[in-house]
Amino acid sequence: MIARADFLKRRKTGIGGSDAAKIMGVSQYGTALDVYRDKTSDEINEEPNDVLELASYLEDFTARKYAALTGFDVRRKNAELVHPDYPFLKGNIDRQIFKSNHDSVGVLECKALGSYNFRRVESYGLPPDYIIQMQFYFLTGGYRWGAFAILNRDSGRMLTFEVTPDHELCGRIQAVCVDFWMNSVVPRVPPVERGPEEELTLPKYDGKLSDLNGDAELAGLCAEYSELKGMESQAKELLDECGNRIKDRLGDIQAAECRCYRLYYAESKPRESIDGARLKKEQPEIYQKYRKLSAVSRSFKFYQLNQRG
Repeated sequence: MIARADFLKRRKTGIGGSDAAKIMGVSQYGTALDVYRDKTSDEINEEPNDVLELASYLEDFTARKYAALTGFDVRRKNAELVHPDYPFLKGNIDRQIFKSNHDSVGVLECKALGSYNFRRVESYGLPPDYIIQMQFYFLTGGYRWGAFAILNRDSGRMLTFEVTPDHELCGRIQAVCVDFWMNSVVPRVPPVERGPEEELTLPKYDGKLSDLNGDAELAGLCAEYSELKGMESQAKELLDECGNRIKDRLGDIQAAECRCYRLYYAESKPRESIDGARLKKEQPEIYQKYRKLSAVSRSFKFYQLNQRG
């Protein structure tokens, strides 16, 4: 097996499957500019990483479970895939799949997801970055079929998807990636990206914006926070829906007990409040006399920038 340091060096000499998804603008883990920075820098991070170590263990477990579920023979492929016409388009697949007669060889991609992302795949199907990654392997390796083995790392459940080549999509991937390599990486010209302000409104900030793209631990924490926010949003929707059903069930009842639960659905008394904006406008002296300033504090706000290259 190739050493990790050599693997990381070789990755800088071409575009891989996960790179293609970023270049195409459909990856939640990076953008075309991130790929450009990686390919044009000499920096190689060989430090131990708990996340990568766990992913390696789970990849092997996922592949073995897929083999047990399907009865197919699953093997590693140590040689990288290389496009016959564009040698900088290359990739490393997780496993090869051999069906019973060994005449039909496919690609296996192993993914281990938390429960929230696993449920999203279960509900909505494969995300765009997975699709681009597999089509890229069809493009570079000439495979005629492939499969995803998607493991819920919390419960051990598995989803499987079989995929076939989309020749039109493969052509688009090739065109975009060749253009990126020849017109950005080779001449060292950063790709043009849409600014985040074109996609969502961000709070105005006049200070210095620190570039922490190289902080892998912070990037992992942000990805985890984004996933948890998604779970929070989904849980709130389910909570509101269930609450409305309870209210419908109660009808005009204002208080009740049901087994170990007590429920209140009573009318609340009107609350008094002061219209601060109107007071400030019509009675500025009184407003200034009675206003209170809170202590200086720092607020935490989190935005996911869906940048596209």
